Amino acid sequence: MASEDESSMKRRIRKMKREIDRKEGAVLKECFKRLRQLHDQQRKRESKTNTTDHQCFMMSTLSEDLLLEIFLRLPNRRSLIRCRTVCKRWFSLLSPPHFILRLNQFRYHRNQPWSLPFEITTTSTTTTRSVLFSVKASNNSKTTTSTTISTSSYLNFLPCSPDHHVVIRASFQDLLLVSVSEDDYYICNPFTKQWLALGPMEEQRLPQDRSSGFALVFEPNRMLGSTRFRVVLIRRCLFRKTHQRTYDFIASVYCSESGNWLDLYTSVPHALQTQYYERVDHRDHGARATHDVVTSNGVLYWLGGFRRFKGIIACDPFCHKEASMKTFKMKGHFINLPVGFSQKRRRPNSKGKVQLGVVRGQLRLLELIKLNQACFGLKVWELVDYGDDIAPSTKTPWLLVHDVKLKGVQNAFVLAFHPNNDNAIFVVRDRKVYLYVIGDGKYEEIGEFPFDEFDENVKRRAARYVNVFTNMQPSWPTPIYA
Repeated sequence: MASEDESSMKRRIRKMKREIDRKEGAVLKECFKRLRQLHDQQRKRESKTNTTDHQCFMMSTLSEDLLLEIFLRLPNRRSLIRCRTVCKRWFSLLSPPHFILRLNQFRYHRNQPWSLPFEITTTSTTTTRSVLFSVKASNNSKTTTSTTISTSSYLNFLPCSPDHHVVIRASFQDLLLVSVSEDDYYICNPFTKQWLALGPMEEQRLPQDRSSGFALVFEPNRMLGSTRFRVVLIRRCLFRKTHQRTYDFIASVYCSESGNWLDLYTSVPHALQTQYYERVDHRDHGARATHDVVTSNGVLYWLGGFRRFKGIIACDPFCHKEASMKTFKMKGHFINLPVGFSQKRRRPNSKGKVQLGVVRGQLRLLELIKLNQACFGLKVWELVDYGDDIAPSTKTPWLLVHDVKLKGVQNAFVLAFHPNNDNAIFVVRDRKVYLYVIGDGKYEEIGEFPFDEFDENVKRRAARYVNVFTNMQPSWPTPIYA
């Protein structure tokens, strides 16, 4: 009996040992499995770290020029903002103003979809209201809206008294040049609410020196990264009947480098015949002919002539030399009107019928002539020769790109060129604003023409009192630096 109990005890002990060995083996097996997993994870981590280190090393060895070329080609601004948080080096590359300017110029010339949105700001010289026709476009969709708002409310972030009459004078990309008096000017960005007050002019101006043309222009593409700009106020201009045949004008120019206003005098030679000259009261002519100045590649353009359209004046405000202690001479040249341009007389209602503008960076001239009671003729030329020399009579620097008829139209005038579409313009017909596709005859209604004081007499009165400014919305808002 005792032997059976002993043998049974031994069997149970052996069984327990086997069970313990089995459990220990399972535990060891699980431990070894876990150790292998940890080892594999460590190897992967080391491999990933080595790869990341290698990539970081490669990125750190890239030159700044190559990195900038990569950043310029990122698909959207969100990617740029994320890149600024990667490291201090990238932040320093993406923050300076010259990168923002270079990015905007790069996107503009490559015609990226996210550089297309723009606003057309229409102001009346008889009221304080601005009317915003905001056209936002992309590859797949287009939205148009119009809003009526006073200029003072639209630009209420400016540090001027609410009692002041704020007037929009010129635009450049997403920036505006505004004034609250004849000698008090601001540059501002309505999208970012940034502004810069320009210094006062030293000398008091005579009434006949009241500005008749305004321009805001930044350094052109040949100086990438430059933040230099000019504000130009055209004071007096005259075709002189002398043996030299020149077009002379005086302008006040604000220089961003010095923060001062300069008096610039320019004498532009031309080849017009004697019959193009006219008798003008020298005390009055400088302020009566309004010049709608447009800019392209850093050069200013406007239609010259008081009672007749005589040609186009081109001048470079960044290229000037000192003529005296406070007077500088600016470089300029004369461009003949294209062959086939027939509206020679310059009347108050010629505005809206003869239009100078810029489309995709190229200068264009438009002429709208009424052929009969219900038909207009529309011609559009593009400047193809930007040379400094006067074009000879046997050769024209212009190319006729559109010659069509607008049928079934009684009253109309052109509001503005479409800045991104070669074949589209904005027109006003019977108190409505349309986007007109040239050649297709398609009119897309944008909004109601807003100025009630013209009543039904849009044809005769409205165009001469309307100023139009195109505000491009670049890929990155243009900063304003003192």
